[in-house]
This record gives sequence, C-alpha cells and structure tokens, in this order.
Amino acid sequence: MATGQITQVPEAVRTLIQESSVKKVHGQGGGSTQPRPRDLAIVQYHPDLQHLYGKEVKHSLLVSLAETSKNPFFGGACVFAETTGELYITSGLLSSVGSSRLPIVIISQVKLNRKPGSPWEPLESFQWSKLRPPTNMPMPAGASRLKDGIVYCSQGEPVRGSGGLYYMPFGRPPEPLVTSYFGRDFNGVQDVVPSDSDSVLWFTDNYSAFDNDIRPSPLFPSQVYRYAIESGELKAVANDLSRPQAIAISNNQKTLYVSDLGSRHNEYPDILIGGGIFAYDIQDHSESQFLTNKRLFAYPKHGSAQKLKCDGRGNILAACADGVEVWNPRGILLGVFEVPDGATSFFMNDQEMFICSKQRLWWMQLK
Repeated sequence: MATGQITQVPEAVRTLIQESSVKKVHGQGGGSTQPRPRDLAIVQYHPDLQHLYGKEVKHSLLVSLAETSKNPFFGGACVFAETTGELYITSGLLSSVGSSRLPIVIISQVKLNRKPGSPWEPLESFQWSKLRPPTNMPMPAGASRLKDGIVYCSQGEPVRGSGGLYYMPFGRPPEPLVTSYFGRDFNGVQDVVPSDSDSVLWFTDNYSAFDNDIRPSPLFPSQVYRYAIESGELKAVANDLSRPQAIAISNNQKTLYVSDLGSRHNEYPDILIGGGIFAYDIQDHSESQFLTNKRLFAYPKHGSAQKLKCDGRGNILAACADGVEVWNPRGILLGVFEVPDGATSFFMNDQEMFICSKQRLWWMQLK
C-alpha cells in the first residue's frame, strides 16, 4: 500500500449554472455544437434539476494527474463508506510498472477530513492511498456498498478459475460470493447493485475483459444475473443486450436499469448499435424474480453510460462522456453536471457529489 500525505482541499469555487431548454436545443441546427467545458458546470434543461443541487453550488478539484499521467486512476467504481468517511475508487486499466505486459488495477482509498460538526460539513483535507487488490480478487471493476463492507466485481485473470463477486468487509480480506455459473467462469463481471435488503445482487457480465486481453475467450453471451446471497440461487435473467455494463435499481425495487455499451457500426464508427439505457420490470413469480417488459429508457446525450445510480426522487443518474446526466423516471433529461473529460463514475447524496474522471477527482458541494 502506498499511503499518501494529507492534502488540503483547494478553495471551492462557485459552479456555473446555465439554464437552457430542451425545445431550444432540439431546434438548433444539426451542425451546432457546444464547446467542451474547461471547468465543472451545470446545464439545466428542466427546473426539477434544481432539487438535486439547491440554490448555490461550489466545487473543487481534489486530484489532477492529467498533466503527468494518462493512467485512469479514477476510472472505475466510486463507493463511499459512511462509517469511516472514506471513498473507495477502482481504477481503469493501468500500465504495468513490472515485467508483466498485462495491465493492472488499483483501489484508491481517499480518507476525507471535515470541519468539526456533522458528517457532511465541508471538506478540509483528504489523504489518498493506493491499494493493491487482494490476489484472490484480481482486476476489480464495479463495486457497491453491502452490509458492513463493499462487494466488488472481479474481472479475473487470463487463466481459468478466476473472477466473480467478492464481499470485502471493512478491515478484513475479501470473501468469494459467486465465482462461476455452474462451474463455468464468467466472462468478466462489470457492475453490481444490491437490493434494499442486501439479500439479492444484480450484476452484469460482458466481453470487455476479453477485448482488453485480460480474460480467456468468453464462455457465455453477455448477460445480466441475479444472485440470492442466503440461498445461493444464481440465474441469468437477461441476455438480450450487446454489452451490458452499468446497473441500478429503483427505490421501490420494481425497476432494473441496465446500460448497454452497444457495438460500433462498421461504416459509421460514431454510431453505437444497441447502445442506450434500458429498463426492465422486476416481476415476482414462482418464489423468485424475473425481468420483463424491456424498453429503451433513455439514449445518453453523449457517449455511453458507464455507471448508473437512482436517487431518492426516482431520477436516474448516468456517468457519460459529457459528465453526469440526470434523467427523470419518464426518461426526460433534466440536465447535466458537465465535466471537462467526462465522468467514469460518481457518488452522490443530498449534500455533495464526488465525480471520477479518469485522471481527475472532483468534489461538488450541493446544498
């Protein structure tokens, strides 16, 4: 483990809020494009977006490595541990510094230090430590809070018999939850979301790890799975997506949202075939649960949705190439928390948001 020094949080600056209208945007000519932002900004298309951030928003750039490195240290999951005040962030694929030609993945532990008072007082300082994943949990990708720890999606290694879902209680080694489908390896588990009771895990599995040369040839189609922790019941619940990636569940536990990375069109590489954010109804049947009524919920404004989260109002937030897009339950775009290099993941509550953007980590004070 590489432990970092305590770093003072740069003074937060006011976030630019730009009010627009969907009607105006849709009425613009096809050749008009808006310039990429140089700083965090909020573009509001609907007044309901203001419920997420309040009347005054400030932000600060906590870490920026873009000037010295192209490695996406903040390229994966972003999980907050309320009990310890720490962020756990998985990286994207990093260049190996050893003799191996294979890329590596690390887990960043960001200890947040606040002014005395409530747990949500403004940040004063932070300490960034780089952790090597445990050897039995290689190449972690997505992750989510679960009980007294974090459940990680291990993509696995180039050899058979690795990868799956691992539960890592705080301060203890990871425990394997499910590592195969009836003895056959997953392709490369990408993202996971628990039910509100922490009894069921929904997760995605696609070919990305094989495409990045860190896994053997796929044994299954890209699929969505449901795993019941207590009984050990595991079943595939959807295989009608090209490359299922991010996953989220509504607060009422009735709708599952899954993003599809899609595939590139042979003649038009800017077009994603099958890409988008899809919704499924979660239906109880025969003492189990199934996914029904698949529908296109939303097509991201820019790029693919790498991470999805549902907030307390039923909105769906998506980490995309332009930042964090916010869609209401009807699939209407409320606005975008714009990020200069896009968003790979984020954590958000009523008071603040942490946004991961490859080589950068941002903090936004909402209310």
